[in-house]
Amino acid sequence: MHCLSATASTLDPIQRQVQKFWELEEVIRSSPVQGFSTEIKRCEEHFLKTYRREENGRFTLELPFKENVRQLGESRVMAEIRFYTMEQKIDKNKYKSGDILYWRSF
Repeated sequence: MHCLSATASTLDPIQRQVQKFWELEEVIRSSPVQGFSTEIKRCEEHFLKTYRREENGRFTLELPFKENVRQLGESRVMAEIRFYTMEQKIDKNKYKSGDILYWRSF
């Protein structure tokens, strides 16, 4: 009797988690675009207008850029830091040559 009770109590949190998951999933499916900001909607529209499939099976699309570049802010320094950090990680990577060939294929 106690074993059955323990099993039921162990399953109870799992059942609650599954129920929460499906509730969240239902909200997302019922209103996929409603509530998104105008910028996100424009990105979605841009993707649908500009994507294409290459002969090798890869998808390509035009990158969306903000109309007013001055609104981007002071992000250059942070972008350079992230670039150099990524460069260092690639230098330490034993699969570096394969990664470089992959990126050059674009």
